[in-house]
Amino acid sequence: MLPYITIGSLSVPSGAFFWIIGIILCLIFYVASHKVYGYKWYTALLLGGMMIILEIFGAKIMYYLQNPSAFGEPISWTSGYSLYGVFYFTPLFVFLVTLVMKTSFYSVMDFLAPGIMIELALYRIGCMCAGCCYGIEVGWGITNGATDGLFPVQPLEAGLDLIVFAIVFALYCKKKLIVGESFLSVFLGYSIVRFGVEFLRYRVNILGPMSLGHIFALVQIVVCGLWILYLHYRKNRKGLSPRKQKRILQEFEDTLETIH
Repeated sequence: MLPYITIGSLSVPSGAFFWIIGIILCLIFYVASHKVYGYKWYTALLLGGMMIILEIFGAKIMYYLQNPSAFGEPISWTSGYSLYGVFYFTPLFVFLVTLVMKTSFYSVMDFLAPGIMIELALYRIGCMCAGCCYGIEVGWGITNGATDGLFPVQPLEAGLDLIVFAIVFALYCKKKLIVGESFLSVFLGYSIVRFGVEFLRYRVNILGPMSLGHIFALVQIVVCGLWILYLHYRKNRKGLSPRKQKRILQEFEDTLETIH
């Protein structure tokens, strides 16, 4: 456990320190990959900065929804966040921004979503150093400052987040994903990772062996999965000419007649 990072005479909470590092790396990724997504470098930087701000507000809103008693407490910008707010609220915020900008929501989210995983991975390293979001007791592992032998769930989640980032970005570069599928794959990947690691994390169960984190993850898995299927259905339907649609329908009717 390393609650503070000291640089010269400056002492910074480790959670905030690694979160800032994650933000910087996220912005570097946006600028470095701008050509891949067809943006100018300054547009990429602007969109990335916008994304960071929207993430912060989304995570903060979700935290207050999960902890109503915190409304009466002084607002802290270095703690008091729920990462699910990033995934539940940020797309809505981005959608509203793209309406004003009159640009494609899917294209913007495809560009922004992979970088989120870089930021979250560093955020989890900060959690490990700060001793929060800790794992279950297994008799070995790390400490949260009060209990030893905890499962190192934070670095595990950080590593899996980076794997999700690498896979989705590689598939996008190879043009294996349709428009909108990149961002949904990132969200789907994170929710699958989170659902799994939640069992290794200290939690309060509310439905059998599942916590609120499990419920949020399941909802996100279902929504993203169905959304991806819809995008492919829409793409395949648009790709059929009227003549081909008519031929497929005729073949289907002939098959029904044969069965009868």
